[in-house]
Formats: sequence, C-alpha cells, structure tokens
Amino acid sequence: MERKKLLLIEESSETAKKLMPSLNTEFEVTWVSRGLDAMLLFGHQNYQVLILETNLPDTDGLQLVRTIRKYGFTLPIIILSDRETAQDRIVGLQAGADDYLNKPVSLQELMLRLEILLRRTGLSEESTQGGLLKEINFPSSELRVGEVIIHRTNRTVKRAGSSIELRKKEFELLELLMEHPNEVMSKQRIMDTLWGHGLDANESRVIDNHLCRLRAKLDEGYEKKYISTRRGAGYTFVNQEDEKRIFR
Repeated sequence: MERKKLLLIEESSETAKKLMPSLNTEFEVTWVSRGLDAMLLFGHQNYQVLILETNLPDTDGLQLVRTIRKYGFTLPIIILSDRETAQDRIVGLQAGADDYLNKPVSLQELMLRLEILLRRTGLSEESTQGGLLKEINFPSSELRVGEVIIHRTNRTVKRAGSSIELRKKEFELLELLMEHPNEVMSKQRIMDTLWGHGLDANESRVIDNHLCRLRAKLDEGYEKKYISTRRGAGYTFVNQEDEKRIFR
C-alpha cells in the first residue's frame, strides 16, 4: 500500500531530525525549513498531511494555514509551537489547524494524534487534494501598492524608496490593509484576522492606537495619505490611482 505524503515545515533541523525517524515509519515525509519553500512544493505535490511550526523564518505559519484552508484543502494540519497559552491554541485552531501541540513534542503523542486525525477524517486523495495547487496564488514575498512595498520574507517596508521601521503588529496591520486596497476593514475583522478572537472595548482602543502609529510612520510628511479612517466603519488602504497589486 502506498504511503501517505506528509509535509513537515520546521525551521529547527534538530527538531526535524528528532521527528523524522518516527514519521518515516508511516509516511513519505518531505521536510522544509521555510514557508515559501513549502508553498512551491504544494504546487507540485499532493500532500495528505501537514505538520508545521508557527514561527517560520520567512512567513507566518498561521497565515500559511489560513491560505491553505481558503482554497478548500481539507488535509489534516497539526501545529507545533513554543507558545503554550490557551489563547495561542485558540488562534491556531481558528486559523484552520486540526490539532495543536506544544514543543518539545512527545513522539508517541504526535503519532497517536496523527492516527486519530486520519481515522476521523476518513482520509482519501480526493478529500485532501481539493484542486490543483499550482493554480493557487499563495502570498508572495513582495506586495506592492502604489509607492508602498512590503517584503514578507524579511518583514521590511519601503515607501518611495525610503525604509520604514514597523513593529510586528504594525507590519501585520499594514499587510492586511494592503491585501485589500480600497476595501473598508472593520475593527472586528482586523481583530479576528490578527488576534483570532472577538473584540471588546479595550481591544478597540488597541487597534486605534496601532493604526495611529502606523499612519504616522507611513504617511507623515507625504501629501498623499494611504491610511484612511472611515468613521464608524473601519480603516482603508487607499489606492488612489487604482493601481493593481504587483507580486514578484
């Protein structure tokens, strides 16, 4: 019987080497350390199981999970993470993972979780493929709208050639807004996407503060203002020339 294909996305070679012997007993395993490498492989292989960590060196592991689910792929996904809080687990499961294990992971528990997931999902080639991945546009390493360019790989931002230093959440907010130019993004949608849970009054102010700092860094000193507040509705990344997003 042909073994199922499993993709392991794990930055640490030490962790990967510990997992591989056990995984290889049941699966045909491919290991990569970068999210973008995994995306390329997805375009040519029909993987039936995915295991990944969240803190990848070149992309957000949770965003990778969201993208896979967005395009209808139902293969079982297990997240391995150093983050141990209940909220971290909730965010991971809401992103589309089927299971969430904390590092260092027990090999026996991991294999058992895999067995349970595969039995529960009634794994078949048809149910896991969901379409030809080579036709899917995964998030590229570069996103450009107008004068603003963000590089997902090294998390840098430039406007008109000038570098802009952003904190982690500021970068994620800008990325989310730029992915939906001229579209009003409500605070609830921002909270659901970036924090993975509902919005309360205190968190509403947190979003306002983040956007205020982002606007100051991105738009201050420029006549053209990209970040716009739509009172009572949310925020918009205004693409005044209606330029198309360019991916490289």
